Amino acid sequence: MAQKLHARVLEYRGHLLCESLTFNTIRDECVRPDSGAKGCVTFQTEKFLGASQEALDLMRTIPVGAEEVGNIAWFNNPGEGTAFAWLGGLCVVMDPATVEAAATFKVRDDLCVIVPNEVTAEAKNFVDQLIEVTAQKKAELEAASGTPTALWASGSDE
Repeated sequence: MAQKLHARVLEYRGHLLCESLTFNTIRDECVRPDSGAKGCVTFQTEKFLGASQEALDLMRTIPVGAEEVGNIAWFNNPGEGTAFAWLGGLCVVMDPATVEAAATFKVRDDLCVIVPNEVTAEAKNFVDQLIEVTAQKKAELEAASGTPTALWASGSDE
């Protein structure tokens, strides 16, 4: 009998959708915000983490930071195999261009359950709206400052 997944990661329009499929902490399997955690952690990823190939490919584009904690992490958990974690609530949408992975982050195709990239209509609608609002805000900021927002990130004086 197959194990029940505790978390799933999918891709839609260049965004990662990290979703907890378990609402409460389960000893030795997953930690959820109900326990006071700052995010979600799934242990034994080969059993309890589902990820689409599209999501795995997109995760490879996330910049790896210098800190042990990042917006997203996939790491060895001594004595317990690998663990996958993200900061935030039970469902999180991430734009790889605006997040940073933990220093030890490494995508591990062989240590997860490959699942179809089946994004719900509700999640698609949320991401579509997020992209639209982000584009509107970017245009407003550029108009107000007279400087393209792309130059802010580059540190350019042009």
